[in-house]
Amino acid sequence: MKKIYPNILVFACGEPEWGEGGSGFETMVKATRTDPPILKAWICGAISNHCGGGIAEKAEKLRVDFMCWEGPFKAKGYQNFMRYYNADFAMLSGWDWPVDGLEANRVVNIHPASLNYSDPTRHFGGKGFHGIRVHEKVLEAYKKGLIRQTAVTMHFVPPYSKSKYDTGPIIASIPVEIKEDDTPVVLQDRVKTVEHYRQSRVLNELIHGRVRLIDGRVEYETEELKRRLMPVAEKI
Repeated sequence: MKKIYPNILVFACGEPEWGEGGSGFETMVKATRTDPPILKAWICGAISNHCGGGIAEKAEKLRVDFMCWEGPFKAKGYQNFMRYYNADFAMLSGWDWPVDGLEANRVVNIHPASLNYSDPTRHFGGKGFHGIRVHEKVLEAYKKGLIRQTAVTMHFVPPYSKSKYDTGPIIASIPVEIKEDDTPVVLQDRVKTVEHYRQSRVLNELIHGRVRLIDGRVEYETEELKRRLMPVAEKI
């Protein structure tokens, strides 16, 4: 039977405790079920390295096929999962493991801060930059006057390199306000709200060909779409 919409396979760690983590995954699935759908896709499966954690619980409630994968996180494993689910795209939504063996234009990551490959003072990604640590580092830079805002970033994911983490052509960089009295937890919650709203909408543009990776560069169908997805993030 011909597919109506593209298949998206979600990789998300979540948390080992039942019910914890996986809010981004849950929001994406619900975005495919609005009328009309915000995300015109089929979430064909969810993969987590926690066999009984929040992703597993949410997948069960949402009736999405779930598989536990405890590694090793090598190219063959990723390729086998994509083949098994007949997935057109892989969405990394809180996935902390290296990805290899897949074409960059089929793999998207969402990161809860700005990524700036040319300016280390405005780059909040790399090895160890996940969870609350990201927001701690963002607030440190803010208090030093190095940045004025943070961001939600979505980017294509090139094959794994030991020397590089959180790299790949940037699809969207959405600024997020930082307030004077923010704590890392408060900032994390504000960023997460933006993540949940934007993730499905940006992904929808990509899977339907309005954003494409061509010769290592991100191309947008229109300038207006580019402005929406890449507002002047370096007011950050």
